[in-house]
Amino acid sequence: MADGPRPPAPSADPPSRWSLGLVRAQGVQSDLAEIVPHAAQGHLHRAASTLTGLLLRRELRTPDWAALPSGLATAGWSASQSLEFSVEQFQGVSHNRALSLVWRPALGTGGPGRAGWQLAWGLGWWHSAGRPWYHHAGHPEVERRWHNLLAMTPEVAWRPAAAPAWSLALRVHHVSGAYGLVAPAQVGTNHMAVVLMRDL
Repeated sequence: MADGPRPPAPSADPPSRWSLGLVRAQGVQSDLAEIVPHAAQGHLHRAASTLTGLLLRRELRTPDWAALPSGLATAGWSASQSLEFSVEQFQGVSHNRALSLVWRPALGTGGPGRAGWQLAWGLGWWHSAGRPWYHHAGHPEVERRWHNLLAMTPEVAWRPAAAPAWSLALRVHHVSGAYGLVAPAQVGTNHMAVVLMRDL
């Protein structure tokens, strides 16, 4: 007797999962491209701004076109993507709340729920609910206070082998006008952040 139709093969990706986290950040006066060299030279100057936020992230299926070459996959590397929503509270020169939604592609060893390192770069939308602060105080647009800006969150994250459901990341929290695409150039801020996430 002929066999019936076979069910589709399961995806190699882990099932979509949620994670929840906290972010704590300190404002810096450097522009995005200056942060790494200024930090290496010890010239990364603090700004009078701090950020505290709550993050909600959902891992998404990695599309077939984004699959890594077999050599990298065999060596333990993996590509992933997620959506991340945040609610942020700013203190200091600006008492302000903000929301953001970013797409977060990542490359690393291990993977969601497994020990290893990960390099990620979030890209998306940031919305200020109040009066945002810009670190270029002399900018001619400084009084207009644009409320919708580009968000970028490059980061390096680590999942310990002893607690792979947790991750700790060092992140740059960057918002800007995207070189004039959504707001004038040099409108925005940079913060150095620590992010603690827990898989749900």
